[in-house]
Amino acid sequence: MSGNGRLERGELCDDGNNAAGDACPADCREPVTPAVCGNGAVESGEACDDGNTTALDGCSPTCQLEPVPVPTANAGCGCAVAGAAGGSVFSLLLLALAALRRKRR
Repeated sequence: MSGNGRLERGELCDDGNNAAGDACPADCREPVTPAVCGNGAVESGEACDDGNTTALDGCSPTCQLEPVPVPTANAGCGCAVAGAAGGSVFSLLLLALAALRRKRR
């Protein structure tokens, strides 16, 4: 009997309820693996996962989209380069666009 808190024949998990979206689905057949932020795979509850937990690189340490600081001509590009080294394609794109804009000026 699913949801009674006891692992019985045919069940792979039983968390004591029939609620969906928790550690064990209502049918108790396959346990739900929680999302792991920073593993490079976008999983349930994540808007992004760039393979790291670095802040300000386009994907936050909690795997939600975030703005990326665009370096100014006077500030250099150290802040964006640090995020880009972590694997953020979005950060690399912003760096390339900033470099093109500087060349045209």
